[in-house]
Amino acid sequence: MLYSNTLKILKKHIQNYFIFYFILFCSFILGNILGTFILKKLTYNSNVMIFTWFHPFLDAINDYTKFMIFKKAFLYNIFLLIVILSLGIFNLGYIFIPIIILILGMTVGFRVGFLVTYIKLKGFWLSIVGIFPQHIFFLIFFLGIGSLSMTLSQNPFSRLKSNTPPIKVLRNKDYIILFSFFLIFCLLGIIVEVFCSPILKLILNDII
Repeated sequence: MLYSNTLKILKKHIQNYFIFYFILFCSFILGNILGTFILKKLTYNSNVMIFTWFHPFLDAINDYTKFMIFKKAFLYNIFLLIVILSLGIFNLGYIFIPIIILILGMTVGFRVGFLVTYIKLKGFWLSIVGIFPQHIFFLIFFLGIGSLSMTLSQNPFSRLKSNTPPIKVLRNKDYIILFSFFLIFCLLGIIVEVFCSPILKLILNDII
């Protein structure tokens, strides 16, 4: 019952705010392209440094427990959640949330481009195993949370002003259900990343 009700609420939200989901998805794809472009403009050492910065545990995987990786990924994504939600509440969502999704897309594009550039076909398959699985969940999470947060902001292109304060909207049962639904995808993405990290390290021993 709860599952079908959640899907019904989600379907209604996507229909009403499809433009938000579309803008954020396009921002993510554009970020992927820009990430690959940046990779090609930098030196090998710079690319390795940036890639390792995205995956700090690659330098010392033996010092990182699965719980530590989970904690780091959890705090990182919760921080982004708070930032995105705050932008919506303070009426800045229309401008800055697509930029955040763009940057997230750049990080994914850079990492995939790094693997494909330096270890060719093996890098492509490694991306499918070690990068894409968790980011499919993260993409759903950020598209959903980003779109929900953008609905809290007043449309800067509209002369009509909303009489409903964002805080009151957040207390709406439908919004709580949707936020909880998208948070599940965040948690799934973190769990997948915890188990993908050792795979990355194992295969990248000769590069990192």
